[in-house]
Amino acid sequence: MFDRAHARLERAGERIALPDLSARVLGVLIDRAPEPVSAAELARAAWHLEHVSEDTIAQRIALLRKALGDDPRDPAFIRTVRGRGYALMATPRPARRASPALAASLAGLVLLGGASAGALLVRPAPEPASGPVAPSEVDTLLAHARAQLGLHQREETDRAIALLRDALIRAPSDARVQTALSFALSTRVTKFGGGPDEVAEAEALARAVIERHAHDGAAWHALGYALDAQGRIGEAIAAYRQARADAPDDYAAASSAAYLLKIRGRLHEALALEAETLGATTVSLYRDLQIADALDLAGDTGRSDRFAERALLINPDHPVVLAGLATIALRRGDRAEAERLLDRAQPRERATGELARIEGRLRLLRGDEAGAREGFERAGEDGMLDALALAYRLGEEVRPVEAVIVELAVPGTTWPEYHVRLAEVAAAGGAADLALSRLHTAVDLGWRDAASLTGSPFLASLQETGALEPVLSRIRREAGAQAGLVERDEALLSRLDAALERA
Repeated sequence: MFDRAHARLERAGERIALPDLSARVLGVLIDRAPEPVSAAELARAAWHLEHVSEDTIAQRIALLRKALGDDPRDPAFIRTVRGRGYALMATPRPARRASPALAASLAGLVLLGGASAGALLVRPAPEPASGPVAPSEVDTLLAHARAQLGLHQREETDRAIALLRDALIRAPSDARVQTALSFALSTRVTKFGGGPDEVAEAEALARAVIERHAHDGAAWHALGYALDAQGRIGEAIAAYRQARADAPDDYAAASSAAYLLKIRGRLHEALALEAETLGATTVSLYRDLQIADALDLAGDTGRSDRFAERALLINPDHPVVLAGLATIALRRGDRAEAERLLDRAQPRERATGELARIEGRLRLLRGDEAGAREGFERAGEDGMLDALALAYRLGEEVRPVEAVIVELAVPGTTWPEYHVRLAEVAAAGGAADLALSRLHTAVDLGWRDAASLTGSPFLASLQETGALEPVLSRIRREAGAQAGLVERDEALLSRLDAALERA
C-alpha cells in the first residue's frame, strides 16, 4: 500500500518511508498511469525544475523500484518505455471492498497492478478544502516548524520539513510556507548533509515566490541561501543584497552576505557588513564565529579570540560553531585546542559531517592513517576528497590522478575550498603541476588561508620542494592588503570593540 499523504509504503507488513522526491515521482506516475511520463515531465512535476539529467531520473526510478520490490528486468510495477520515459503497469482503479467494515478501512484507496503484478493500494493525499483554508491551521504548522528550525539540530530540522510539507499541502500557494520550506531544505543541505535534489527544490520554491512577489525580502534571502548551498557565490551575494534592500531589518541576510564576502577573500568588506548587525537583536546564529574567522585571517588574533569566546558561550555545543573554531585552532597549529573543541560535540554530531572530517585530519597529523580513514569515511560527502587523497598517499588508488580530477571537477565551481581539496588529491597522487594550478585558482577565487596549506598533510611534498611558496606569497600579499584595510578602519574597530564591551 502507498499512503500518498504520508509518503509511506507498506510491503509484506513492513512500513517503508519514502524520500519526499521518490514519493512525488511515484505520485506523478500514478496520476498518468498507464501512460508513460517523459523525463521532461518528471523534471517539472517532481523536481519543479525545467531540466534534470536522465541519469538523475534513472537513479531515482531505481530507488523507487527497490522500495517497491520491483525487478527492472521483469517489472511488476514500473516499466521503461524506450524513448518515452517511465510508466506504471496498470491503470489505478478502486480497491474491492468485501464488507462495510473493510470498506471503511479502505476508503479512498486505489489499486494498481494486474494479476501478474500483485496489487498496490494507493491512499491519495487529502483533497484541499473547498473553502478558504483556516489561517490558524497553517499558521500553527508554520509556527511549530519555525520553532523546530530555531533549535538548529538535525532531527528538529527534519521535523520542521515534515511540518512544512504538511502546511504546503493545505496551502500550496502560501508564500510564507514556500519560503520557510526553502530555508529548511537549504539548512538540511548545508548543515546536515542533505542532497542536491533538496537544494534544487529550495531554489525552485524561492524563485516561485519571487515570480509572484518581486520584492519579497524573505524569498530573496531564501534564494540566496539555496544558491549559497550550491556554491554559486556571486549569485548568492546578489540575492542576499536584494533581500537586505527589500527588508532593511533583515540582518541575517547581511550576515550571510558577509560570510560569502569572507569566502571571496574580501575580509574588510565582510567585517564592515557584519559590524552593521552588531546592534541588532535578531541575527545569524554564526555571526560571532564569522567575525572571529575573518579577524583571524586578517591577523587580529586578539579580537578574534574574544569573538570566538562569545560564539562558544552562545552556542556551546553547536556542530557548525565547534567545527569553525576547530578550523581556526588548526590554522594556528594548536591541535590540542582543536581536539578539545571536538570533545565538546554531541556524539551523534561528531560521528558525521565536518566534525568527523576534522577528526580524520587530526588523526592523520598524528600519524594514525587507519583512524584518519575511519574519520573520513564517517564524514560521508564532506570527507570524500580527503579519503581519496589518503588512498593516493597510501598507494591504494591506482587510477591516474589527472583523469580522476577531470571526473570530479564541476565546471564553473567558484567555491575556493573545493579547489584546495582537489589540489590535495592531485598532490597526493603525484601531480604537482595540477595541484599548483588548482591552488592558484583557489587564490583567484578568494582563498586567504596560507596556514592551512602549510599545515595540510597532503601538501607536504610541495612545501618540501619549495613549489608551494609562490602560492603562499600570493595569499600573504592579498591577506596583508585586507589586514591593512581593517587596521586603518578606526570606525570599524570601534564598533567591534564596543560590541565586545557589551558582551
